[in-house]
Amino acid sequence: GSFTGSIANTLAMCAMIIPLNLVGSYGAAVLIESVGKRMQNVARFAVYVPTMAAGLIISIVWKWIFSSGGIADWIAGHNVGWLSNPWPARFAITMAVVTTAFGQYTILFSAGMKAISKDLKDAAAIDGASGWHYGILVVLPLMVPTISLVILASLIGTMQMWETVYFLTGGGPAGATSTPIY
Repeated sequence: GSFTGSIANTLAMCAMIIPLNLVGSYGAAVLIESVGKRMQNVARFAVYVPTMAAGLIISIVWKWIFSSGGIADWIAGHNVGWLSNPWPARFAITMAVVTTAFGQYTILFSAGMKAISKDLKDAAAIDGASGWHYGILVVLPLMVPTISLVILASLIGTMQMWETVYFLTGGGPAGATSTPIY
């Protein structure tokens, strides 16, 4: 029925949203942490601004981007029907949801990276670890609690989404973006 279909839709969107939230936010936090302190503050603010906007505002922007003849069609080179075909509509919702949460998760990752002792970086450098090895072998394992928090928050947020679905697709096309909450 429609309830089981909405569960399947939500799981499909979770499969897109959670990895994008993780990779995008973690990557942005790594970039932010690699620049000077003054620039870090500016970058954190810039990344966090969309999070302060209401989900409806973000949805309006993405609806404009994915509308027929919009920017997404221009980039694709033809009319894709982003909001009128099942998988493109799911992708459109994914982009809106990721945009809404991106800043929040980036700040969490950035805070987690700030909490790592400088002594560990110095010790890794003495042991001959390059920046890449330090990031993979020291930072990433220490970020597991933050990664777990982001996964859980992203899962809960995706399970609770309704505003984005309501405004972008109204649960359509043919129920392809309907969620249990919607």
